[in-house]
Amino acid sequence: MTDPAGDWSARANFWRGDRALGGRLHVRAGRLVFVPHGLERALGGDDGFDVALAEIVGLGAAPRSMRVPRRRLVVTTSPGRTGYFLVNRLDGALDHLRDEITEAGGTARALDDTETRSSVPELSPDDSLLMNVIQSGWAHLVGLAIWGLALVGVLAGSRNPWAVAVLVLLVLFSGWRAWAGFRRRSRIKAARRRRDTS
Repeated sequence: MTDPAGDWSARANFWRGDRALGGRLHVRAGRLVFVPHGLERALGGDDGFDVALAEIVGLGAAPRSMRVPRRRLVVTTSPGRTGYFLVNRLDGALDHLRDEITEAGGTARALDDTETRSSVPELSPDDSLLMNVIQSGWAHLVGLAIWGLALVGVLAGSRNPWAVAVLVLLVLFSGWRAWAGFRRRSRIKAARRRRDTS
């Protein structure tokens, strides 16, 4: 979409670790800029993406995965930063960005699948307060205890088969989410230790 000033923009999600921030991706004044929308900024997702078009050295489409079932725009820059964006009409966005980069005096080579798959951001946890609360293993342990007590209550009382089945599923889900939350926390701590020692 092009606005009256000639700037291009599109709704997009920008991956920051395992969190996808909603907002808009803009090409304006020779720069590619992602601006998170107001709700994301209010929830601690105030990281944007801002790079000169001439510094973009690679463009590609990340293949689909189990976690992200749509192809994403991948942008690599000469300072060594990589951005993953989910945009509608990806092929049109890639063509438009290549044209804009060429106009800005840069050249962006096409990235192949191995390059776009090498460091997908959703495998690296986002260490923001919001994501740490949502993904907390302790919170899910509380849920596990609540669903477990409810299951015991149903088994001691009515033994409704539908209630038992639903509660068993909730207990299993809460247990799995608690395990995943503690595993995520250990990955964050390991990444912090690596940062501190380097």
